[in-house]
Amino acid sequence: MNNRKSFNRLTCHVRYWIFILLKENLSIREIAKIIGIHHSTISREIKNNSTFIDNIKTYDPKIANDISTHRLKKPRTLKIQKDKFLLYFIYKKLKETWSPDVIAGYLKRKYPTHYVSHETIYSFIYNIKQEWIPLLFKSKKRRSRRYNKYHKRCKIKILHRISIENRPKYIDKRKSIGHFEIDTIVSRASKDSILVIHERKSKKTFIKKLLRKDAVSVKNKTIDSLKKYSTLVKSLT
Repeated sequence: MNNRKSFNRLTCHVRYWIFILLKENLSIREIAKIIGIHHSTISREIKNNSTFIDNIKTYDPKIANDISTHRLKKPRTLKIQKDKFLLYFIYKKLKETWSPDVIAGYLKRKYPTHYVSHETIYSFIYNIKQEWIPLLFKSKKRRSRRYNKYHKRCKIKILHRISIENRPKYIDKRKSIGHFEIDTIVSRASKDSILVIHERKSKKTFIKKLLRKDAVSVKNKTIDSLKKYSTLVKSLT
């Protein structure tokens, strides 16, 4: 793939994609080429988010996603909070009607050791120093975020859906077999998609190619995949 991108945060879909390709015994560089992510990102993902299952270091996409999410929730001290010069400089320039973009550009040229991006400055103002908001040229109380098409699509509400938060808590303990999680993975390089069915306790995973991505096709493929295990199925998420 020619137009490869580097991602700081991977989605659960991408983690399942990595998991599947690792099962195929592909190298990290081969996986990177297929998915379109730099090989160092995948290497770092596997190193940081793998876990030990039965004393064997294993990459499980669900667990990896949980580890990453937990890490992101930890409070993080911004550089601006620790750098008194930077804190005073930003405040002073905001009062002089400089925008965060201009401040960041000036810092990069004149004070590179104190440099922070304009996104960091905005984040600091809107999340920590909200009393500085009126100093911004467009002093909105809340900052509008940029959403791509995929993000907007993920925000579509499904009628009568039941949130995963309502799933019984005992299922998370992985004490019994029969609780399955289902998701689809779509390739960046083609229109192909894959259905992944994962049993939480045994880690047994079914991987099926989908000819279509509509609900009926997913339902039929799921029924076909679990037909032999119908007596064991207790829940589907």
